[in-house]
Amino acid sequence: PRSTLFPYTTLFRSGGHNLLPPIPIQISLPDASVDLVICNHVLEHISDDRRALREIARVLRLCGIAILQTPWSPPLSNFFTDPATTSATFRSRLLGQEDHVRVYGRDLFARIEEAGFAVQLRTHQTTLRDLDPDRHGVYAREDLIMCERLGHPAR
Repeated sequence: PRSTLFPYTTLFRSGGHNLLPPIPIQISLPDASVDLVICNHVLEHISDDRRALREIARVLRLCGIAILQTPWSPPLSNFFTDPATTSATFRSRLLGQEDHVRVYGRDLFARIEEAGFAVQLRTHQTTLRDLDPDRHGVYAREDLIMCERLGHPAR
């Protein structure tokens, strides 16, 4: 159901990861036109994630907030990808899901900062304490990647 409290636009939505269409990197909104972007488990599907992050920064107003949820592995210092891996089964085993193009490491946060954001990790308990994770479709053990748009976004 559409929120009556906060108007929003859905730019991309998929009912199942097996039917994932190409994800647009160019958002058809003017510069600095939105206050909040929620990008929930999308970046790991995009080949040029740096461009996608810059595009999110472009449409956000100064001090706007982006919640950029994506799987990442704390033990990895750098992201891992293998473009030569084309088998769905092998991609699923290697990258966690057949349509993922990378597994992020701790370098994820530097990539986000390069696009013009300040990054903060917040626990579900700290940020969404009063929300039932099952009812609201969030994973309680996954930290929220909260980002604030700073200055001019990188181009």
